[in-house]
Amino acid sequence: MNIALSQLYLSIAHVYIVAIVLFRCHALCMEWKSDDLRQILARNVRMARADLRLSQEELANRCGLHRNYVGAIERGECNITLVTLTKIASGLDLTPDILLVDLRRKDQM
Repeated sequence: MNIALSQLYLSIAHVYIVAIVLFRCHALCMEWKSDDLRQILARNVRMARADLRLSQEELANRCGLHRNYVGAIERGECNITLVTLTKIASGLDLTPDILLVDLRRKDQM
């Protein structure tokens, strides 16, 4: 009986932690409009690609995407999926979270 009770407490603790994380993520997302997030991503992809001296076509080939799509992402014209974000980050030798950080905001650093 003690094992079952301790597993129940552990499950409740996990639910509590997940709830806190979701609440904080929701609060953070509410600070920005989706347009802002697209522009942050666009700027970061463009800068990272330029740092690696890659053309849009070269980055697209690394990611398995079309060069026009990479251009649209860099202009902030489209919402991308997490899979696409991961492909782009991998093509730039970065982690996906780096591409979503607004480096102009000091409170995120």
